[in-house]
Formats: sequence, structure tokens, C-alpha cells
Amino acid sequence: MSSSLERPVAATAPDRRRFLKRSAFGVAALSVGGCLPGGPAGADDLRAGIAQQLRFSSPTEFLVLQAAAEQILDLPPTGGPMASADAAMRMDHYLAGADQEVQDQFHQLLSVFNSGLAAFFFDLRFSSFLGMSTKDRADYLQDWMESPIAFRRTAFVALKRIAASTYYAHPVSWKAIGYDADHTPQVRP
Repeated sequence: MSSSLERPVAATAPDRRRFLKRSAFGVAALSVGGCLPGGPAGADDLRAGIAQQLRFSSPTEFLVLQAAAEQILDLPPTGGPMASADAAMRMDHYLAGADQEVQDQFHQLLSVFNSGLAAFFFDLRFSSFLGMSTKDRADYLQDWMESPIAFRRTAFVALKRIAASTYYAHPVSWKAIGYDADHTPQVRP
């Protein structure tokens, strides 16, 4: 008789076949997402001024970065010490210096993330990320963060980390988080 406490290792850890299926699903979703329209609402207006400053992203991708920064960092679109447009520009410039593989993956991520078809497929939403209301964007990001699909959670973490690291590395954000660079203890050699 076997004890109910004895479980085979394979029951608790994903096996190789299951891992490969999940990975293949993520790769397929990213590949299909790169071919889908993302609803470039506002991209034409962006081309007039900011587009010349972009080093990595297309105007539509920049708007996705900006909208994500608004939600993730709780930033205003314009005004204030650093607006979401400033944060998105910092993300754009940071990604321009990344390895080509990272850049390619981020282009795919932004395409899938903003795809209306992907939003419908994953969450039964009928709009691209840029076409969503502010509340729907927040819910959509939450869905990516808590998704049972590993590549969606990983993609959310990548987007959040780049938004936070580029924002909080800038001295303009320090006052808002209570950091005073002028009064930090000095380390003596």
C-alpha cells in the first residue's frame, strides 16, 4: 500500500514535453503577434515632433511604452517632474543600446502586447492596448501579470522592469520617492 504523501516527482514539476509545449506556444504567439495590426492611434501625431528623437521604437511602439509607463508607474501623460512621455523616451533610448536579440524580442513583445487579436485571444478583449480606456489598460496589465501563461508573465516583468529602472534612475524621480542625493552619507576611503 502506498502512502498518500508519496507523490512522483513528475506530478509536481513540469516534464520536458510540457515545458517544450509551453515554450512553443509562447514563440508561436510572439511570431503571430508581429504580423498583426496594433491600432496605431495617435502615431501620426507623434511623427510630427517626437518621432525624430526615437532611437529604438516605432511611433506606435513608443505610444505603447508611454501608455504602459502611465499605468505601471502611475505617471501623468504630460506635465509634472517626469511625464510618461519622458519615461517612454528614456525606455526607448535604453533599448537602443541593448543587444540586437533583446531589441528583436522587445519589438515582438510590443507588437503582441498591443495586438487587438492577441487581446481577444488571451482575454476576450475587443481592442488593442492603445485603444483601451485607462481602466481597461490597468486591467489588461493585471491580466498579463497574473496570467497562467509563463511568457505573458515574463513579458510583463520585462516591461515593468525597464519602465521602473529607467524612471527611478533619473534624478527627477528621486524627490517623489523620498531620496535626497544631497544628504546621503559619504563613504570615506
